[in-house]
Amino acid sequence: MNSRKNARTRALWIATAALALVALACGRTGGSAAPAEPPAAEATPAPIEAAPTQAPPDRPVGPTPTPVPDVAGSGGCTLNGAYVADVTVPDGTEIPPGKPFTKTWRMHNTGTCPWKAGTRLVYVSGDAMQGQTTVPVGPVAANAGSRISVDLKAPSSPGTYRANWQLESPEGTRFGSEIYVEIVVPAAQAPAPTSTPGSQTTPPASAAPAETDLVIQLDADNSGSSNAAQAQAGDDPGDSRVVGYLSWDLSSIPAGAQIVSARIVWGIQCFRGGDVGDCSGSRNPFPALGNDRLGYLELRHYHYGDLSNPPSVMLNPSLVTPFQVYSSQPSGSLDVTDQVTDDLADGTPFQLRATFENATYDGGIGNGIVFAEGTGPNRLEVTYLP
Repeated sequence: MNSRKNARTRALWIATAALALVALACGRTGGSAAPAEPPAAEATPAPIEAAPTQAPPDRPVGPTPTPVPDVAGSGGCTLNGAYVADVTVPDGTEIPPGKPFTKTWRMHNTGTCPWKAGTRLVYVSGDAMQGQTTVPVGPVAANAGSRISVDLKAPSSPGTYRANWQLESPEGTRFGSEIYVEIVVPAAQAPAPTSTPGSQTTPPASAAPAETDLVIQLDADNSGSSNAAQAQAGDDPGDSRVVGYLSWDLSSIPAGAQIVSARIVWGIQCFRGGDVGDCSGSRNPFPALGNDRLGYLELRHYHYGDLSNPPSVMLNPSLVTPFQVYSSQPSGSLDVTDQVTDDLADGTPFQLRATFENATYDGGIGNGIVFAEGTGPNRLEVTYLP
């Protein structure tokens, strides 16, 4: 009897303990019990802000020139020059066989001597490409830049062609980095396949139209000279300086157009002799052996407007530095991209003042050159994007 009672008591205790354990478990996971406090969140480290990437500096198009030693110039200064950039015709440009083109570099005077009038860029080696072998450069002040252009022509056979050039002083001293032009003349393309009866040819996918460069040719509207109707430069029989003024109207170029390139293609200028209006002489006014004559022809760029009402700068044109100087008769072409870009932005014509450095030569005799007018001579070729 007591044993059965003790057994029931043990069973009741076991059941009660089991119920307590179930209730405890429900309290941890069930609905009415307070939820356990979530563990503290692990602190997320603040993102590390990357150091700003500095944009790489502008690099010139084309090869980086190897520095070259200075060359001693006159007066204790040094001659040197460095390539800066290809302005036109980057290396590897494809040019069709026999097509003329103009290569332009940007150079910098890295010496302490100015590049004097008469400094030139000369062809050194490689493929001459049927073009100029020497072009005038100076004067360019020390630590100043200059654009230099040469007119060339692509060879007729396919291949890669390169010509090397270097600066040369008026005394014949070579100096500065060698620069070059390198082009590719492509082989003739195979003719397009023709379809035969019964066959089907898939038309090629049309490419997106590319921006087209527009080229305009403007003839010089010569404003005349200081004492003559035609644009002339030199002196007259009275030993007075004669100044020529050349003007090109840019109004046919749309406002806001982007100038790609601009160059003057020089026509033939005739020499004067004997009389300021006489173009039948052959008296070369440029420097000759043992005789400076009228010296170098200087071109100054500024807007002089109407010669009947000239600006005050014309009273002292020496305030404007010549941007181009010729030691012989102008020929080939002259890069004027920067000047035309500025004038188009200002809404003015592109104008030049042409004069020789010496006021007179050969007393009592008129000497100099006459710039031709009309269609073709001394034309301005402007390439632009509308």
